[in-house]
Amino acid sequence: MMPRLLVIGLVGLALGACFDGRRPPEPTLAGIDGRTLPIEARRTVVDGPKSALERYRSLLAAHPEGPLADEARRRIADLELALADAGATDTPAGDMTEDGAEAATRLYEGLLAARPDAPDSDELLYQLARANESLGRTGRMLAALRRLVHDRPDSPHAVEAAFRIGESEFLAHDYVAAARAYRIVLVRGPATPFHDQAEYKLGWALFKQDKTTAALDVFFAILDRLFDGRGDVLPDAAPARELAHEVLRVVALSFSHGDGARGIQAYAAAHGERPYEDRVYEALADLYLAGERRHDAARTLITFTQTHPLHARAPGLLIRAIAIYRQAGFMAPMREAMVALVQGYDLDRPYWRRHDPARSPATIAALRRTLVALARHDHALAQAHGQRADYARAIDEYRRYLRDFPADPQTPHLHFLLAEALFEQHRYREAAPVYERVAYGYPPHADAFRAALAAVDAFDRAAATKGPAARVWRLRALASRLRLADAFPARPEAVVALTRAAQGYFDLGDATAAVVVARRLLARRPPARAGRRLTAWLVIAHTAFDARDYAAAERAYREALALTRTGDAGRAAIVERLAASLYEQGRLALAAGDPARAAGHFLAVVGETGASSIAAKAAFDAAAALIALRQWERAVEVLEDLRRRYPDDPLQAEVPAKLAMAQLALGHGLAAAAEFERLSRGDDRALARASLWRAAGLYADAGRATRAARLYKRYLTTYPGDFERGIEARHRLAALNHGVGNERRRRYWLERLIAADRRAGKARTPRSRTLAAEAALTLAAPLRAACLRVALKAPLERSLRRRKALMERALAAYDRARAYGIAEVTTAATYAMGELYRGFARALLDSERPPGLTDDEREEYGILLEEQAAPFEDDAIALHEANAQRAAEGVYDRWVRSSYQVLADILPVRYAKNERKETYVELAE
Repeated sequence: MMPRLLVIGLVGLALGACFDGRRPPEPTLAGIDGRTLPIEARRTVVDGPKSALERYRSLLAAHPEGPLADEARRRIADLELALADAGATDTPAGDMTEDGAEAATRLYEGLLAARPDAPDSDELLYQLARANESLGRTGRMLAALRRLVHDRPDSPHAVEAAFRIGESEFLAHDYVAAARAYRIVLVRGPATPFHDQAEYKLGWALFKQDKTTAALDVFFAILDRLFDGRGDVLPDAAPARELAHEVLRVVALSFSHGDGARGIQAYAAAHGERPYEDRVYEALADLYLAGERRHDAARTLITFTQTHPLHARAPGLLIRAIAIYRQAGFMAPMREAMVALVQGYDLDRPYWRRHDPARSPATIAALRRTLVALARHDHALAQAHGQRADYARAIDEYRRYLRDFPADPQTPHLHFLLAEALFEQHRYREAAPVYERVAYGYPPHADAFRAALAAVDAFDRAAATKGPAARVWRLRALASRLRLADAFPARPEAVVALTRAAQGYFDLGDATAAVVVARRLLARRPPARAGRRLTAWLVIAHTAFDARDYAAAERAYREALALTRTGDAGRAAIVERLAASLYEQGRLALAAGDPARAAGHFLAVVGETGASSIAAKAAFDAAAALIALRQWERAVEVLEDLRRRYPDDPLQAEVPAKLAMAQLALGHGLAAAAEFERLSRGDDRALARASLWRAAGLYADAGRATRAARLYKRYLTTYPGDFERGIEARHRLAALNHGVGNERRRRYWLERLIAADRRAGKARTPRSRTLAAEAALTLAAPLRAACLRVALKAPLERSLRRRKALMERALAAYDRARAYGIAEVTTAATYAMGELYRGFARALLDSERPPGLTDDEREEYGILLEEQAAPFEDDAIALHEANAQRAAEGVYDRWVRSSYQVLADILPVRYAKNERKETYVELAE
């Protein structure tokens, strides 16, 4: 049986012996005090101790003195002690037989007193200590042990004695004395059975003295020996494994009273790292967990992974920290730990270049779960708050997952979520190819079709952004549509994809691709909806139109038009394009020199697409072609129809010119005048001016004097700066008024004509001077007529004065006409002036004689009148002679001839012959 001394305080500390696989109870200072580990010690084995005891007593009685007696006494003491121990074992506590132990004590003490220096004194002291222990005499026990250690340090029992002293002092809380005793044991080296326990308890004794570093040195020395340079597994032997657990717990307890995980780091930095350091961190974490300090537990594990990121157990401990946070409901630090796991241990990290992933299935599974959880969490945050940082994390986590777990069943869906995150960030150029990879890069899966649709959308948005690559992205968007239609032909969206692809290729100018896709759409069975086929026909039509194949375009537009109804939104545009196709065929016909065919196409535009924007132009061009064909009446019909149907078209401004031309060709002067009048109100000032002038002239030619006069007056008002036509307009206004017998207005315009010419200065022209001279001549004629109407009657002075005054006014007027120097006007004025003088002389001679004259008086009166008339007749002759002399200058108009006739009448001898001669000369020339 184990000696009683060895079991002092051992039961409470033997934690390893009761370890059953469950988490051990948390060690505390109170609970650890006095604990020890079981130690196998030497036993005294005696066969039949009671009979042996009797024999030794008999021997002692027979030999009470001498060495044999001492040996008998020692044997009796040993047997008494053994029997006492046996009795203590076999009886309840407190019932131990003390007679034997007491007897043994007296015997040992007597032997030691008799021979203190005996060779076996150490054995006697050892047994005396045991006997006192049995008797509960702790002080006497310790005294014996101390004497043994002091007197016999080389004794085989000295180590055990020192250990027992240490244990007793430890229980008495004298940790300094206990430490001294434990060190005595340790001096003897690790070969003693008490070495490991003494070393363990030394650490505790130092810890109790707050000598934490020294205690840790001791504990780590134990661990160094137990792990023997290995850190990945605990020792194989169960006792050693249990001791390792115990030491790790006390080490953890030491650090928990300090800086925790930072204390471990500091200790390692000062004393070197251990290969089993992960066990230390883990023990500290377990200690924290036992005390409900979950956050500290998780942080301890995380600290290890941060300090030793490449350690084999680093990711596992980090995963455990995450689990602790999750169980405690600490979401924020849990997420940080998850991020650390993902960023530190995804499969692209240096850790996996040292460690085979195939040998870490639990870590890989946790990494997979963590990546998914983080990605979904960050993605949800990003969607809720729109923060770029959240999106960036989610995107990074999705990409890590796809890189590390490409064959995982979740990969297609997470790949889709990556594309969604990029899309939501408006990173369309990144999202689009990702969607396509999801749609077409995996075996069929639930997200494939959604990804195909989203790829098209993303490509469209990428193409909508500005930049030199926009066209490339548009082409990629179209290719994506075709890919969707190929991969999912039975889906309704396939028809939409083909429709938009056809339209898209057309918009990009790829006519060949556009037509191919459009015809592919039209060839579908069952046929696509009318709206889709409409788009296809329009693509074909537009492409043909752009290629100048207007006949093909016309056919396609008719197909498209047949797919619409009146009032449909796009119908008007198709009508426009059909009209354009017809119109362009007309233009080509014109270019080919076939105006008749051109007119047919143009008129088809009007007849079939009369509401199109080009119909008015087509009608106009048709009229132009008909005019070129000299089909005047048809041209007039088309132009008048154009005027009626399209009253607001800008071409209305040009219709009057065409109509005027056709009406003139038809001899319809008044109708032509009306068109010119319309033209005169246009914005083209030059055309308007010419048209106004032409309209006035045509009205005048048609006898519409009032309308002509109104237009001439409008011309003067509208174009006051046009001097030449202004003079002409005044001249014509005078003529028009003369034609209707309005002499007052005639004189008015003649006077305006003269005034305008006079004001013109250097701008005067021969025509303006001629018209001004003629106007002056015309204005003088009424004065001459008024003068000639005055008869000279008695009393002569009054009528003579009146006629003379009128004559002078007339002469002055004619003289003003002569001043222009216009030959014909000059000759007419000179002739008129001569006739005024001659008429005045004749009037004097023919004047009424005063009543009551005698014949002589009458004769004398007549002679007097002849004398008075002679100067006037001389003036008349002089004027006519001046006129006649102009013949020599090449002027021989009717007024020169008339002057010759007058001179021939007055001076027949002299001028009748000359006139004939001059006439002959003129004719000869």
